[in-house]
Amino acid sequence: MTVQLERIEWCEFRWDDADKTDMPRVLLIGDSITKGYRPHIAEEFKGIASIDLMASSRGLDNPAFARELRYVTVESGYNYRVIQFNNGLHGFHSSAEAYEAGLDRVLTALMKLREDGGAKIVLALSTPVTRKQEAGILHPELNALVLERNEVMKRLAEKNALPVNDLYEPMLGHPEYRLPDGFHYNDDGKKAQAAIVAADLGKYLG
Repeated sequence: MTVQLERIEWCEFRWDDADKTDMPRVLLIGDSITKGYRPHIAEEFKGIASIDLMASSRGLDNPAFARELRYVTVESGYNYRVIQFNNGLHGFHSSAEAYEAGLDRVLTALMKLREDGGAKIVLALSTPVTRKQEAGILHPELNALVLERNEVMKRLAEKNALPVNDLYEPMLGHPEYRLPDGFHYNDDGKKAQAAIVAADLGKYLG
């Protein structure tokens, strides 16, 4: 099977308080956006929960993604109270149908963790994409794909009775949050995203 790759492929795992078992653990699965706001969430929940990370550039059609997912959720040996999943800004070569099939496979694996260990599964919508150097203007082609994938995420969330954390709408109309590359956010944007995610996590962590 030939897998279409991006120019740079990467994956990062992080376990905070890796040697301790006295606090609940939260796993954030996503991309560089998730990686960007994770430190602010970790600070918010310091002493309350350990905030772990799997951030990856893999498209859902890449078999490596499934192996990395299994490694962080099963083979790592950690029992997660909450897992938030987001994947929509990579693998743009995939059709909507292929993306939905890949997402369905991922959700099946995550829901097995819910059955086995009681993990709460939360889905997160992807953030908008703007034109390079034009932070106030949405990218017509790429942002259309983001919207399409967010609809897929919401449809499968409803099918599987999973909650959805909206990170798309709150980022609209805030060019002051954005970096000029069209995808990423400055520290104010990361803090704004972290506040949304932290508020959602708080419902499950008490």
